[in-house]
Amino acid sequence: MQRTGFSTAFAFLLFVGLAFSGCLGDAADDPARATNLKGKALSKRAAVEEGNYAFDLQFSQVLAAGPYERLPPVKTLLKSAVDGFDIEVGYWLPKVPDGTQVPVLLHASPYHRPAGSVITNSGTKAFLNHNFLPYGYAVAAVSVRGTGDSGGCMELFNEKERKDLSQAVTWLATQPWSNGNVGMTGLSYDGSTPWEVAATGNPHLKTIVPVSGVNDMYGLMHKNGSTETRGQIVLNYAYYEYGWLPVGTAGGGTDDKRAPEKRVQGFACPKAWEGFGWSAYSTVEGGRDPQGFWAERNARPLVENNYKGSILNVHGLEDWNVDPSMSLPWTEQLNVTGIPVHQILGQWSHTHPDRKGTGPQNVNRLHRMDYAEKLLDWFDYWLKNETSIDLGPAVTVQDNTFRWRTEDHWPPRDANWTRLHLAGGSALVAEPTGTRAVITLVPNPVSDNPLKNQIKALPGQVADFYAKPFERTMNIAGLPRVHVTVSPHGPTGHLAAWLYDVDPAGGEKRIGWTTMNLRYYNGDEKAQTLTPRSDIVAKLEIQPMDTRIEAGHRVLLRLWEYSSEEHIGGGAVPGVPPPVKDRNNPLPSAPVDVVFGGPVKSTLELPLVERPQEQYFRPPMPPGFKYPYES
Repeated sequence: MQRTGFSTAFAFLLFVGLAFSGCLGDAADDPARATNLKGKALSKRAAVEEGNYAFDLQFSQVLAAGPYERLPPVKTLLKSAVDGFDIEVGYWLPKVPDGTQVPVLLHASPYHRPAGSVITNSGTKAFLNHNFLPYGYAVAAVSVRGTGDSGGCMELFNEKERKDLSQAVTWLATQPWSNGNVGMTGLSYDGSTPWEVAATGNPHLKTIVPVSGVNDMYGLMHKNGSTETRGQIVLNYAYYEYGWLPVGTAGGGTDDKRAPEKRVQGFACPKAWEGFGWSAYSTVEGGRDPQGFWAERNARPLVENNYKGSILNVHGLEDWNVDPSMSLPWTEQLNVTGIPVHQILGQWSHTHPDRKGTGPQNVNRLHRMDYAEKLLDWFDYWLKNETSIDLGPAVTVQDNTFRWRTEDHWPPRDANWTRLHLAGGSALVAEPTGTRAVITLVPNPVSDNPLKNQIKALPGQVADFYAKPFERTMNIAGLPRVHVTVSPHGPTGHLAAWLYDVDPAGGEKRIGWTTMNLRYYNGDEKAQTLTPRSDIVAKLEIQPMDTRIEAGHRVLLRLWEYSSEEHIGGGAVPGVPPPVKDRNNPLPSAPVDVVFGGPVKSTLELPLVERPQEQYFRPPMPPGFKYPYES
């Protein structure tokens, strides 16, 4: 690994979050080049460390192996301070000189199955053991309550789970072999547990690397009052998986000898039944429950008030399992409050940025094979206090053409917000024009994939609005806003807004989407009463996106009355059935008028950025590999 130094002043500013921006070409360049265990240096603030990367494993690897061997794993059971149930903890230690204290990398998960597999060297644990333990890190794993060999009920991100995890962090940090510093990482649920401990303010948790983690369970499945199909089942599935699924079914634990015991235990857990009830409530009502079930599972306000560590946020901008809006722009807002935040964002789905995919599409999208090297820098800085390390740009982001670039912040703070008005002739124009016009949309239960041209041509299916061709190539970087005046024909209604990149030949490529139950037209979590035939302004926000629009291409805004999110992947969540039309309200959805023209407020706002070539870079790839834009 190669290193460079920070000045003392810059390190101080970084800690208070004032200069943690990663801008290219710092004016205050420290001529002193610091070294660490590897004793190498690097040109100032590079996006990628140069070196001979290996591509023979399913995950990325550090440039050079560390010097320490791995000792046999240890498993122990702690007694929960909450109620005395067991907390299963396993860990591996490096064989370091006597008296050496090491930091801890923790992977907390409900997926350590069968019982006792918390010390099976696989998945994320294998990634951590292979890359970081040899550099003097302990690698630990914890089974959340009700899973693995941990006792109690599996209660899904609640306060008991948070307290158990925090207790395990404190225990690991206070062992005689520990230096007191803990970092957490993982994907999906395993990427959510770092947010849980951050919410407690545990002083030993110095950094987290959540990969597509959940920090608000309600926000995962219910947006703008529009509930995903899995919003009706995911809570129950989580409890079924550990309590009710028959042996032999997905997640049922065919190799877990204690599976029948877990099923009986899960069936008896009161929170499982509460989860069932409040999932159904929010599916119908759209909002949070009045009894605080969702509030208990919202880590955001607790992180904002309690966390004092750093964050390396990793999220796929094509992840429709845990939508990128789960972490964006919230993590950037945390940065503004003083929490040091870096981000790695790219065009992959629900996975790590360095895991090899199958099929040509995944091969193009994955492969940040410098990821382990970046993490080693990150962990050394925050867990070993090697603050002379240059952490590189604050943000590396991949746009939808697979080009990588650096940013100081994401969403970019310097984006040029361009407002376009819906107008007659299916146009998006810079200034409002014409007189009031109306297009009536009828409820449509089908998704984009089966929505053939002949269906789109039917009256009332879609309302399309085209911008003029772009004069220069630019990126839409951030969360576009669609604020459109609508007039529902009844007390219920839905609206979906999708963005397309249209090439000069008329070919369409979907680049962004959002959907709304119009009872939540203010864009918040408070339902409103719809008065039929009355104008309202529906305030929609497109999912986070970083999309390159080439010169000569134009943007298409498509509005249609659609009520769900399952359209996005066409199977992005395997096994999830097609969306049920109008499930968000027991009353049938009524047609909706889209109103525009003249003084009517109906606009599309695009955050546009134009970046110089020097901000673009190419990550290390296997020999002979070419991105589509390179062919």
